[in-house]
Amino acid sequence: NGKAIEPQVGSNYEIGWKGEFYDGRLNANVAIYQVKRDNATEWVGTNDSGFDYYRAIDGLKTKGIDVEISGEVLPRWNVSGSYSHSRSEDADGVRQNTMFPLDTIKLWNTYRLSGSLQGLTLGGGARWISKTAANYPSFSSKAIQDDYVVVDLMAQYRLNSNLSATLNVN
Repeated sequence: NGKAIEPQVGSNYEIGWKGEFYDGRLNANVAIYQVKRDNATEWVGTNDSGFDYYRAIDGLKTKGIDVEISGEVLPRWNVSGSYSHSRSEDADGVRQNTMFPLDTIKLWNTYRLSGSLQGLTLGGGARWISKTAANYPSFSSKAIQDDYVVVDLMAQYRLNSNLSATLNVN
C-alpha cells in the first residue's frame, strides 16, 4: 500500500552447550534456537517505477541447530567441522526465506609445517550447501540453486611474529 512496514519485533530463545577437552586442544559446541518475528519482510515484486516492494509477515518462526567441533588432532594439525540447520515458516507452516539453505556442512583443516618450512601453513576444506530457491512473483518465476560443494585451499607464510601473507583459493 506504499506505506513503511512497522519495525520487526519478536523473541529469540536459545539453549546451548560448550565444552573444552584435552587441555584446550578440542572444543565443541551445540546450540538449538527458535526465533519468532512479526513484521518480518517478504519481497513481493517491483512497481512500475522500478522500486522493490515488500509485505509484512506476522508469525514468522525460525528453528535451527548449530553443531561445531574443532581442535588439534596432532601437533601442528588442526581440524574443524560444523553442521547448521535452519528453517523459517510463516504462521501457516509454509517455508519462508528459501534463498537461505536449510543445511550447511563445513570441514576444514590446517597443517603448520616444521623444519626449514616452519613458517608455512597449508589448509584445505569443503563447504556443502543445500538447495536454495528465490521466488520472483512479478515475473511468475523461481530461481533454483541445487546442492553444491565449494572446495577451499589455503597457503599462509608467517614473515615474522607480526606479519603473514595468505593465499586463498575457493
